[in-house]
Amino acid sequence: MEDQGASNSERPFTDKEFMALFRDNIYLSREFAEIVAKSLKMRLGTAKIGTKTVCTLNTKTAGLHAYTGIECDELEQQGIHYGAVLNQDNNHAKRQSMKEYALLACRPYPAVRKDYRKQFRNQVVQAERNGLKVEALTTNSAGFIRQRNIAFQIYRQAIRKHKSFCMPRELCDAMSAMTGAKVWLCKTDERIISYAIALENRENIYISLQGSDSSAMHLRPSNRIYDTIIARAMDERKNVHCGCGLRGEGYQRFKMSTGFTMLSVREPRHAATLRDLGHSIIKTPLLNDVIGLLANLAAMTPSMRRALIQLYVPFT
Repeated sequence: MEDQGASNSERPFTDKEFMALFRDNIYLSREFAEIVAKSLKMRLGTAKIGTKTVCTLNTKTAGLHAYTGIECDELEQQGIHYGAVLNQDNNHAKRQSMKEYALLACRPYPAVRKDYRKQFRNQVVQAERNGLKVEALTTNSAGFIRQRNIAFQIYRQAIRKHKSFCMPRELCDAMSAMTGAKVWLCKTDERIISYAIALENRENIYISLQGSDSSAMHLRPSNRIYDTIIARAMDERKNVHCGCGLRGEGYQRFKMSTGFTMLSVREPRHAATLRDLGHSIIKTPLLNDVIGLLANLAAMTPSMRRALIQLYVPFT
């Protein structure tokens, strides 16, 4: 899939604007690649594409990026799997990609909040009335380790509820300790009910992991924490990247309600075909339950859990 020749309605940014959004891409950093390689026990290497050198993990790029069509072709020729974010609104694309990347470009916060979908905006107001407080912690913050541990427990419970499997604890801990990383916590009466790990690099904020306590969802903690991060980013003139997901899924719809643009993602042809097939399978309820059971059984051993997660690289 290419964005060349896309109509103006499909191209949300000028070429200059689009490249600027990925100019300081943290997913291309050596630090990010080393953390993922160590946590998932993948082989760290490099690949040369034109004049650019990118980090690789086994035969995959470490992270997603706005690779050009020529760079994608070079990666494919070298047998390297990649994810290339395109300057193409996936909702208006003639041929939509199964995988899409959520991005909110910097502009004044009042304008962003005005563009929230009505339901999301009302739920933000509801969360504010519920008295939910949000704070950002770094590794130097008092009680950081204890509160991060509570946040991870919320993450693990949410993942189990959805019959999926957790990212390794060491990966979550390492990401939260990266340069510029913050762990955002949403609290009610000093009880943590929602969290987000966000990485910051120059003009960009990357929300990497987010989850909420299912017993407190009626308080709208996810809306509160997203609105707070977005407000902070816009005030500091930063773009917000919210990673990849599968088109049409619940979390993607949630991102869209906050005004994120869903950009198409190009992958190697064989990978895209397998992903489309896999998505069709998991939409079948019975097969989805069987696959979920097998995934949970496999995830009981560290080696199998790592192997399963390696399939998702490059991820955000």
